[in-house]
Amino acid sequence: MVDAHDVETVVDSLYALAPNEFVGHRNELAKALRSDKRRDDAARVAKLVKPTAAAWALNQIARRRPDLVDALLTKGIQLRRVQDRVLVGQAEAALLLSAAEERRRAIRDVVGAMSEALDAGEARRPDEWVRTLEAASVDDRLGELLRIGRFTTVVLEGVGFDGLLAGSDPRPRHLSAVPPLPDNGDDGNETSQVESAQTQATAATAEAARAEAARADAAREAATRVAAADHALRVEQAEHVEAEATARDAAARRTYEQTVTASRQLEQGIADAEEALANRRRDLESMRLRQAMEEHLLGEAVAALEAAKAERHAAEAVSPSSPRPTPPSGC
Repeated sequence: MVDAHDVETVVDSLYALAPNEFVGHRNELAKALRSDKRRDDAARVAKLVKPTAAAWALNQIARRRPDLVDALLTKGIQLRRVQDRVLVGQAEAALLLSAAEERRRAIRDVVGAMSEALDAGEARRPDEWVRTLEAASVDDRLGELLRIGRFTTVVLEGVGFDGLLAGSDPRPRHLSAVPPLPDNGDDGNETSQVESAQTQATAATAEAARAEAARADAAREAATRVAAADHALRVEQAEHVEAEATARDAAARRTYEQTVTASRQLEQGIADAEEALANRRRDLESMRLRQAMEEHLLGEAVAALEAAKAERHAAEAVSPSSPRPTPPSGC
């Protein structure tokens, strides 16, 4: 059994389901309502449209982060109010640019939260989300669908300044009503009365045309001011980006030159160290050669010493009985 006061809640729960679960649960709900003799509710539920993947994702963020959705819709209302003031010359175009930038930030917040909230396998359609959020922020019907999370599809075209201006009320703000034909029963004055009414109608039509022309002129002037301010802002942003890029390029060049200088210094240090090592190796070879020569001379000296000792021992070994020479007389 499904209670009448639960139908809206159940419909909300349908749009909270994954798209592949929507049709089955919708059909079961419609069947239960028909069994309960509630044909109108059943027919309504049976006509509910399965949301696309991108629309389903929008419905989820309305449930998970209603604070961000409310903030976006508020920025959209503020943007429309500023637009109306600009159109009638009560505000500068720069205010419209500022309001539009605040709305863009609110859209970025919603899209960022959607990307964070969805799992890796769930649908991500950032371009479609942005277009739909832009439209919902300036269209009351779409805004309500976003707030309650019941989108079935997404908006295929974006809404910018031109879309805002085109979406303004095309009717003149002040029109004089065309008076009805007088009916006083005087046939003699019928012709003059008709002519008077026609004159008044013509005047009212002319006034309406003038009001429409004035509104169109105001819209064109506002659009021109907006375009000029937007162009100036874009030029300023481009100059800022160019200045930052130039500064980064100069910093990169300085870093590169410092790196080249350090590399050359390191290479020179390596070359000096290699040269010093080669000199030390030559000194070592020279010392080893000198050591070999000294060892050879030492060997010869030792051999000569040994020979002298052997000769002395041989001399001492001569027999003592051998006659010694007589020293000459008188010595």
